[in-house]
Amino acid sequence: SNSLSLMELFILLEKELDVEMNHIKLPWRKSDQKVYVADIDKAKTTFEWSPSINSEEGVRKMVDWVKSI
Repeated sequence: SNSLSLMELFILLEKELDVEMNHIKLPWRKSDQKVYVADIDKAKTTFEWSPSINSEEGVRKMVDWVKSI
């Protein structure tokens, strides 16, 4: 529920950075992984942790952090 495709990430970055990202869509390569979603169950059980912010806020915080360094 809190995952992003690359295109969704690009849209959030364009919005946050007020830029237009230029990209070229290339054909799939045999070794490309079509879908990847991290399994955070171990973090949930080991550290009793789960995400507390949504993807959009996470991207915004990441951009703010990168701008600050």
